[in-house]
Amino acid sequence: MFLASPSFAIASLVFSIITALLSTIVFAVDLAVVTVVKKELPNLSSSLKLMVLTAVILTWAAVVLLSARACYYCGIRRQPRKF
Repeated sequence: MFLASPSFAIASLVFSIITALLSTIVFAVDLAVVTVVKKELPNLSSSLKLMVLTAVILTWAAVVLLSARACYYCGIRRQPRKF
């Protein structure tokens, strides 16, 4: 498992939070652009909005699951070493 190291798990969590924040900003910009352009092009499809919204939701779900893994929630613990 790639997240066996706690420091690697924390670094992955930090990068995933940055990615989630950036995707949320992209969704807000996309929503604003579609709203402005829709006034001029009434036949514009809204599938792009839905794709970006789905990506944002899945990214935040990944952040929650990765934070549960990095903070040892959900029954995931380090195994004690046997000598």
